[in-house]
Amino acid sequence: ELVKANKEEFIKVIYDTLMVIKYIAVSLCPFMPDITSIIWDMLDEKDNISDVINKSPEFSLLTGKKLKKINVLFPRI
Repeated sequence: ELVKANKEEFIKVIYDTLMVIKYIAVSLCPFMPDITSIIWDMLDEKDNISDVINKSPEFSLLTGKKLKKINVLFPRI
């Protein structure tokens, strides 16, 4: 509904959500490198996640152009 009612606000919410996902991926990278690499690829980030960790907390803005296909990160057991 937000996309129909207020497209600018919708874009802001989506961008902020993707930035939170980026921050979480960087934070979890030392503990879950394989999963965070998948997330990083889905975000279409150009920088190496290891380089971004070294810059923390000075994260860059999102650099990807579009989201890639989102795969299951944690399959059901």
